[in-house]
Amino acid sequence: MVTKSALSRSIYLMQRRTRCQTWLAWRRRIVNIDRRKKWSLQIRETIAQLHEISVVWGDAKPDNVLIDSKTDDIYIIDFGGGYTDGCGAEATMNTIEGDVQASKKIDNYLQI
Repeated sequence: MVTKSALSRSIYLMQRRTRCQTWLAWRRRIVNIDRRKKWSLQIRETIAQLHEISVVWGDAKPDNVLIDSKTDDIYIIDFGGGYTDGCGAEATMNTIEGDVQASKKIDNYLQI
């Protein structure tokens, strides 16, 4: 979970145990457009907050998004950086531009 402090330009990454599922589990379900738009917005807002403090997700792809089964909110995971064919250009991996490219691919995945 990313929380931005109102008093500073800090972002806190909090780790907690939660009941989350990957999007792979959601592929077999029909998910309405409003939920998919909510998730897309949460991803873009989270990426923007990270970029404000020069943090790059680096491995942005649908497999690295979890959905909390209680709150229906997303969590992005795997900041290790990497390259997955089809999720963005290899030349832009581990860059802000790469995160932006990948977020567009995630929107395509969500069919938004």
